[in-house]
Amino acid sequence: MVSLQLYNMNRIKENGSGLAKEYDCMMVAGGSDYRAYELLRKCQKFKIPIKEVLLFDFNERKKGNPELSKNDIDAYNSYESSKFQITPIPCSIFDPSACLKSFDKSKLDLADDKFAIDISCFTKPYIFSILKYLKEQIRFESITAFYTEPMSYIFDKGFYHSTYGPLSVVELPGYPGLETGTTKKILIALLGFDGELSSFIYEQISPDEIFVVNGFPAYSPKFKDTSIINNQRMVTNS
Repeated sequence: MVSLQLYNMNRIKENGSGLAKEYDCMMVAGGSDYRAYELLRKCQKFKIPIKEVLLFDFNERKKGNPELSKNDIDAYNSYESSKFQITPIPCSIFDPSACLKSFDKSKLDLADDKFAIDISCFTKPYIFSILKYLKEQIRFESITAFYTEPMSYIFDKGFYHSTYGPLSVVELPGYPGLETGTTKKILIALLGFDGELSSFIYEQISPDEIFVVNGFPAYSPKFKDTSIINNQRMVTNS
């Protein structure tokens, strides 16, 4: 039997162990979360050279959005204090395809072991779209991805709420799936804290069968129960 290893996961230690000696290019998502630029701070702290940082500069997360506070905007722009060469890439959260189509592939004409991406503050459609782009257009054989876990989550009376504004169910760009020739709809749902999202998806798709996946082990013991409680409607119908 052939053993297939899909990934290898390690934690960056306090002394910087786990980081490469240098990077030619690193992709980072602009964000107001403190963790958005934690990887850049770590590389700067341990004097790890990065020739160029490609920062995905989201219109919805920076100055001009009336819903953002001054603190949000200042936190978003804090990347400007970095000593690395940073190239902003204008983009929209809602259109990863347009961003990648306009992307200059020559910027990634390098060895895959000299490239890294910080997925901490990318939305899921962007993560999947970028990974497919790197695999098919740049032809990287392996990708070094970093993720910074939040210190805590904000709960309101025991529940986590984040859904706001109009919602819609859309296909991930570049992932149309395969035609099976059957009319039976099967929904595989990765549970999160925001139960309103799963309820909305359930109502829009009206699947014949549901499989729910609840991550385990959880980051915190109570989180596995919180995700089940918040998604009780979908879990009950599965």
